[in-house]
Amino acid sequence: MLVGESARFTARYEELTMATQNAIGKASTRAAISHGLFSLASIVVGFALTLAAASAGAQDRSPAADAVAAEVSLAQAKLDREIAALGIAKLDVGVSVRDLEAGESVVDSVRIVTPENQGDWLLRAASTMKLFTTAAALETLGSDHQIVNARFVRGRVGDLVHKINKVSDNTRAQSLFLYMGRRKSGRVAGTAGVAALRGYLESIGISGTFHLGDGSGQSSSDKFSPSQLTHLLAHMTASDEYRTFRDSLPVAGEAGATLSDRFLGLPRADRALLSAKTGHTSGANTLAGYVGERYAFAILVNRYGIDASAKATAAIHRFMEEVVRALLKARLAEPPVPTRDIAAGNGEDGHAAAPGAVTNLGGIGR
Repeated sequence: MLVGESARFTARYEELTMATQNAIGKASTRAAISHGLFSLASIVVGFALTLAAASAGAQDRSPAADAVAAEVSLAQAKLDREIAALGIAKLDVGVSVRDLEAGESVVDSVRIVTPENQGDWLLRAASTMKLFTTAAALETLGSDHQIVNARFVRGRVGDLVHKINKVSDNTRAQSLFLYMGRRKSGRVAGTAGVAALRGYLESIGISGTFHLGDGSGQSSSDKFSPSQLTHLLAHMTASDEYRTFRDSLPVAGEAGATLSDRFLGLPRADRALLSAKTGHTSGANTLAGYVGERYAFAILVNRYGIDASAKATAAIHRFMEEVVRALLKARLAEPPVPTRDIAAGNGEDGHAAAPGAVTNLGGIGR
């Protein structure tokens, strides 16, 4: 599944094992294995996929791209050590990084250790699911489309998207999802919303298996691969609605938005380059967005109890920050490319459901 036929896989795995040892250090590899942090399946699915993406077309890749792949592997090894020290079961971790300027994948890693997730090799998106919903609304309805039906949240779509992504508003996201379903089928039903959103995703080239349950990410059925998220993010950079979409995302340290207390250790100039959607629900902690105009990324961490340990959440957040730092460092190492200013926008605190909203899924979801 990872490389191809079994014979080619065996040879490729041996090659990737040597590359992994060079990338993260033989001592670190032996230490991780000796502590039971990586089963053979973990190494194959995690590091093999990361390095397979990194080695594909290696002659055309920059040293900075190779450094990103190696640093992601190091960061994941560190996360596993920290989680094991807390006595928590291993995590399912997926990371995708796409170089928007070069149009290529830098990292595409999925490490799944829980048997129940190995059937489709997908991960819960949590509230990063809202990226799919809001992108679909912008591209199929248009940012200036006015929703006036009293059964749904009302207003201009571009303004609703801003509110949904800045504070992760579940009610508005679900209402927009149902509205798109009604526009397509004439029915107000979750199945109609799923059909409308699936049609949009397939139309922009998101192929393969994915599962949809709602428009907000609160459903445990919302499962994707990290690369499907970065595909969407890359697609939106060429959209007429890109500026509205990008500006709707929280900026690191932005007051009133879901990243207000995250990445504060980064210099202010670096924080201004990071705009991303958070996701945080029982069993999933996720982050997806942009670093400057150069990189799109998605990080999906699953299979841990959200209330089990604040230390586990902190370790996951540190892992995410290390991935972002690697991208910031790589961005500086690359030749300069034109960038646009990132409008931070004005964040908001909580939002009450609008009169006539179809459903209330808890208001704000991180």
